[in-house]
Amino acid sequence: MRKEKNIQAMQGFHLPAYTEIPDVGLYLEQVVKYINSFFCDFEEMKITNSMVSNYVKSKLVSNPHKKMYSRDQIAVLFFIAIAKNVLSMEYIRICLQERTTLSTIEEAYSAFVKKMHDTVHGYKEASSASCDFSANEETALNNITIAVANKMYLERYFAQFKKA
Repeated sequence: MRKEKNIQAMQGFHLPAYTEIPDVGLYLEQVVKYINSFFCDFEEMKITNSMVSNYVKSKLVSNPHKKMYSRDQIAVLFFIAIAKNVLSMEYIRICLQERTTLSTIEEAYSAFVKKMHDTVHGYKEASSASCDFSANEETALNNITIAVANKMYLERYFAQFKKA
């Protein structure tokens, strides 16, 4: 039963396309509610009003115009909400700064959404040989080591940016 629920949550994961993000401007509470509505099964990705305010204060997200957040700002907040689970704020800042030199927010967000969907929706197939979502120690150990190895790689990757 647990296996089916986990797979169902992964398969149900969805982020809006850039053009689906409201372009009318949303107030802080509306932004948080909108973003969190996509993370019903993923509590670790949810954000709060104070988190968004801190992201603005630390200049990860630009200041809202007349207390309203634009489509671009909401797209950036989606990225932060997900990335904060594996990256420090310093590394998220590097990602956002690097993105601005390579593409528009729309292009970067669209590429992120596509890659995120491909990875999450492909998780069942990629993990079926070695991971059955059961609560046994071997499965947990396998998932932990994969996550740690990815984190180790990312630490080296961002260290190179800091040196440059």
